Amino acid sequence: MVVLFVIATVLTFIIIDYVVQHRQAQLAPAGAANALQHSVSLFSSPDELLLPEGIFSTGGHLWSELSQHGSLKVGIDPFLLHALGKVDRIHLPQNGEQVKKGDELFVLQTGEKRIKVRSPFSGIIEKTNSAIETNPTKNVRDFWSVLIKPDDLPETIKSFRVGHVAQKWMKEEIARFRDFISSFSLDPQLASTMQDGGVPVSGALTVLDDTACQKFETEFLSVEK
Repeated sequence: MVVLFVIATVLTFIIIDYVVQHRQAQLAPAGAANALQHSVSLFSSPDELLLPEGIFSTGGHLWSELSQHGSLKVGIDPFLLHALGKVDRIHLPQNGEQVKKGDELFVLQTGEKRIKVRSPFSGIIEKTNSAIETNPTKNVRDFWSVLIKPDDLPETIKSFRVGHVAQKWMKEEIARFRDFISSFSLDPQLASTMQDGGVPVSGALTVLDDTACQKFETEFLSVEK
């Protein structure tokens, strides 16, 4: 009788454990999907992720715009903003700080996710702007984060993309990000949110784990030194 009681108890715990794990497996994808469904999307088509005329596309999904004094405004492009969904906080460098091409320039934080952004060229920080934290807008020029005086302006601009070259590259990046999300996501709802020809789902990056986010930084935000 005691043996039967022990066996019954063990079986009960096994069944409870199975039910709990099964329930958690059902809830996790739903939570990720719900988070994406309630995120605010600024951009609804690939064309809205393209940079306007007069703005250079640089490495690491940043853009630059030349000022009349020879300095360059630098900000994140619509692709990166859309992948994050929003920016809760931006950790900026200090004015007067010297930055080198490929070094960490600033950090974007959304919830507990932190994405490191690399400097597309070397220079000195002249001014910073944290307005992106509280200014959700489609106006790309509002996304600027730092004003940098480049060490060598003519050489710096040579590496920038502009016009049709920049547009073609961005469309290729959108397609590459679609494959990236699908390869990391076990949630079919998340993987299916990026239909062929469409834009990345807003905030897709924030529901991936830290390993995937680090790989995103390496594959999409790296800048050659």
